[in-house]
Amino acid sequence: MASPGTSTVSSGGLCIAGESLIDMLPRQTADGAAAYLPCPGGSPFNALLAASRLGMPVKYLASLSTDMFGEQLHGLLEKEGVNLDLVTRVDRPTTLAFVSREPGKGEKYAFFKENSADRALDKACVRQALESHRFDAVHVSLGAVTLEDAQMKEAFEELLRTSGQQGALRTFDPNLRSNMIRSGAASYRDLIENFLQEVDIVKCSDDDLEFLYNTQNFEQVAKTWLGMVKGPKLVVVTQGGNGATTYYPTKSNGGQVGSFHTTPPCKQPNTIDASGAEAPLVDTVGAGDTFMGGVIQGFLSDARFRACSDPPLKAALSTAEWGESALRHLENLMERAATCAAINCSRAGCDPPSCEEAEAAGRSLKLSFV
Repeated sequence: MASPGTSTVSSGGLCIAGESLIDMLPRQTADGAAAYLPCPGGSPFNALLAASRLGMPVKYLASLSTDMFGEQLHGLLEKEGVNLDLVTRVDRPTTLAFVSREPGKGEKYAFFKENSADRALDKACVRQALESHRFDAVHVSLGAVTLEDAQMKEAFEELLRTSGQQGALRTFDPNLRSNMIRSGAASYRDLIENFLQEVDIVKCSDDDLEFLYNTQNFEQVAKTWLGMVKGPKLVVVTQGGNGATTYYPTKSNGGQVGSFHTTPPCKQPNTIDASGAEAPLVDTVGAGDTFMGGVIQGFLSDARFRACSDPPLKAALSTAEWGESALRHLENLMERAATCAAINCSRAGCDPPSCEEAEAAGRSLKLSFV
């Protein structure tokens, strides 16, 4: 594949930057021995699939290994129709993430990432890409890559800062793995808050906020972020099977923060499949990333979730004018994103639904977004 940067200026779509890896999912052999199933993953990689399957043109800005796993990741993205013009191939290993589960506690990860391919992205690559491309939106997800990686942090900051100047919507998911944070919660909280100065929408899990702020008062954290002189205009806190809460400032109400809660379209401990029928929960790998992909695609679409040149929610976000129509649209968007995440949980690894599957499930369940 070509290196980032060409002589032709390309416009539009979504650019996602960051890691891709192989999730090693726990399984058992026929005789009961422990085993692992390798599945393509990584938060940015998963969000790529989610947004692409919902019909959004997506470009990946990253480095991929030339090893067997890198070939697998590259091949899947190519098959999914993700544009790989900004991907470079490097002779370094693919990151491996071994997944473990405890009942009621979700997944935990052990990463093997030293000198891995996905850490080769740097500021120069980003600058070169943005010289020849203009995007409608850019997204950064963390994970095995953290803001403690100075080279990657600089690359992500360059992407958000420059694309913001070019008018792109900028979204971010801290996607913390606390065992990967060397400096401790307080120091990493400072890194996150500084990073948020170049972000328009941030999605964060309840676990992430508890780690960073040692509190379950998520509303207060959201208000703090929304009250930054320069910072996000929308905060979404996901809470696993308990759904998600969206926080937004209202210009017409003196900047006070409003909120609403989105409930998953399923009954615990089960989830739903692509037809909307109740189904066993296979795992939650990639659920938050699938949700994030749905949010980004929705913000660049009309009220029927079709791509459009002047998306109404992007306008509402920039003006903080959240009238009745805009709020209803936003609520429907979050319901659709939650439906996509629920369907993903009926499948092994990250396997987001298509636009048609999400709509079919929504119709079956008589949800508002359809």
